[in-house]
Amino acid sequence: MRTTDQKLKEAEIIIREVKSMRTFQKAYFQARWEKDEARKTSLLEQSKLQEKKVDEMIRSYTESNESKLF
Repeated sequence: MRTTDQKLKEAEIIIREVKSMRTFQKAYFQARWEKDEARKTSLLEQSKLQEKKVDEMIRSYTESNESKLF
């Protein structure tokens, strides 16, 4: 079983990764607005990869919080 400190550290890591994801998303939409096709394509790929990473981290975090009694 994880301690409260471990849970907080994991949550802080997830928050940091979500901030990174949002940075990619903002940059993507800025590039889209500027009609910078090359940058837009690159940022979209980075944003998608970061989103998958965050989704997996959240899934892992919530699954490990569930009771394992049964």
